[in-house]
Amino acid sequence: MNTRDADDVQMYSISLRHQYKCLTAVMQANVGADAIGQWLGGAYSRIEGETKKQGARLMGPPFARFHPLADGSIGVEAGFPVDRIVRKADGIRPSTLPETEMITTTHVGPYAEMKPVYDAMGSWLSEHQCEADGDPWEIYFTDPGEVPDAEQWRTAIVQPCRPR
Repeated sequence: MNTRDADDVQMYSISLRHQYKCLTAVMQANVGADAIGQWLGGAYSRIEGETKKQGARLMGPPFARFHPLADGSIGVEAGFPVDRIVRKADGIRPSTLPETEMITTTHVGPYAEMKPVYDAMGSWLSEHQCEADGDPWEIYFTDPGEVPDAEQWRTAIVQPCRPR
């Protein structure tokens, strides 16, 4: 559970876990930082529709992996864990979340205020003689369309890691 310190700054409880390989249905795009939210909403809607059409079941909340690109845009892979491999269709393709050691924590609040959680995770890795082993991803437990108060949004942040 996360807490807040005397200055009302969110403190993060970071844990090390093992992630097993997970089948996913995803869409990918290179987008500017200001367009990520709108793109994600459309992508999740299309993925939900196509997986249902293919008879696949969503096995968890939506996620997004971010890959910073040299031109300043961000490569985004967004999707859902699914119960079977999906066929390529309508820009949707099968993928996986890797089997890996990872650290994870949960942020409560607006997406724009998530930089401190990434900083805390970087500090955890250094303090525990670990390093990042791939791009992080975020898991969205709250749908902003259903919960408009951004202070209530819950997002898990996952960072694959390995010992140094």
